[in-house]
Amino acid sequence: MSPIGLRASLAGFILAVLATAAAAAQPSGIITANMDTAVRPQDNFYKYVNGRWLANAKIPADLPAYGSYWTLRDSEQTQLRELIEAAAKSAEPTSQTEAAKIGRLYAGYMDE
Repeated sequence: MSPIGLRASLAGFILAVLATAAAAAQPSGIITANMDTAVRPQDNFYKYVNGRWLANAKIPADLPAYGSYWTLRDSEQTQLRELIEAAAKSAEPTSQTEAAKIGRLYAGYMDE
């Protein structure tokens, strides 16, 4: 085997070992702490997989569901409100920038 072929083979072997190690280090995404192992999976698989989460999760009364989507939505709504309120405070009456227009619209809408 030529030196170039040997180097290529060695580099391929090293990349394969690194890829295997990286794949083994990644978590599966299954949260076993949420599982209710007291329930047999063949009897009620949904309760087996989600039993502890269902028992411990607190869903706010004003929401139909709760999870990562709702947490992200709440955070996004808070950030958006802060941006619009800052635009409303800094909007000059004669300015025609998009931020000023949004700020004036919001201020007019919130003026009760």
